[in-house]
Amino acid sequence: MKEQFGLIPPAKVEQERHEPILNEDDRKVLEFGLHELENLLSEKETKELPSTVVLMDISARPLYYAIKPIIENVYKDKKETPQYYFLSAVRDTEIIKLNTYEDEKDLEEITEGIYEEKIDGFGWSTKKVGERTFQKPKIKIRENIDYDGWKEAFKNRFAKILDNSPAGNLLIVDDYLSNGETLNKIQETAGEILTTDRKLDFFVFFDSNGESVSKNTDTNIHAGINRKELGGKELMNFNALSFTNKYGSPWTPQTKSKYTKEEIVGVKKTVDPQETVVPNEKVNIEGKRQLRKEMEAVAKKVLADKHFDKEKEINNLEDYFDF
Repeated sequence: MKEQFGLIPPAKVEQERHEPILNEDDRKVLEFGLHELENLLSEKETKELPSTVVLMDISARPLYYAIKPIIENVYKDKKETPQYYFLSAVRDTEIIKLNTYEDEKDLEEITEGIYEEKIDGFGWSTKKVGERTFQKPKIKIRENIDYDGWKEAFKNRFAKILDNSPAGNLLIVDDYLSNGETLNKIQETAGEILTTDRKLDFFVFFDSNGESVSKNTDTNIHAGINRKELGGKELMNFNALSFTNKYGSPWTPQTKSKYTKEEIVGVKKTVDPQETVVPNEKVNIEGKRQLRKEMEAVAKKVLADKHFDKEKEINNLEDYFDF
């Protein structure tokens, strides 16, 4: 009878389930990093807390959604919260790629060749082969690139952030530390334009070197997790957050998202030193929202876990050499 009068509600349409953008390794790296960031900030006195947070490059931009809840929790009893900025730092290999590779296929061919040269099937060896391969075009065209122009443009962008931000210390956040090129650019530039009353902390989620690379020991360098800590655990072969596809890098993650980094973040790099990123023509709003929710979910989990034991979590990881 109820059905006759239309009183029975229609069957619920099951919502389409999306494949996660962040894979298991991504989430683990984020958890290590967010716990470490929370500890770093919680141990500071109020006057030492950063008034400005700068996220580096395109890949690190989505980290804003993960670090913001952590930072807000630390600052919840404070009068003010920090301001956030994005700063693009184009690496030498990216400058080369942007200036010389007119067709993306050129880079893909190099990438395929490098993967064919895998040594014993281990990704770390693949990365080393990739670095050696990219040295050749780097050396070949170094004289044709205005590196000083790129350096000056980066310095100007950094200075503009300092001018617009409130007085106080700075926190630079990056997702992945490889050869330390971005870190060294920050340190070199900060040494020229940062006043002595403003201290700088550099925080990276994953340090692939095993220990932080630095030219200037005045910068406080912190890592959520580094390769040296992992020993022979499977996470030691982590290469980058899975949604990234770094320019000039043939060692992109094995697990790729259906979205490109530029589609999710909404910007892409250019060959113009004065304007290194511009809006991407193709922005996937659905993917952008999904990544935001996933980042926020990891932060929520971290805030709820009051008994996080880093050493125990590392020991619980699977062994990389599991025969």
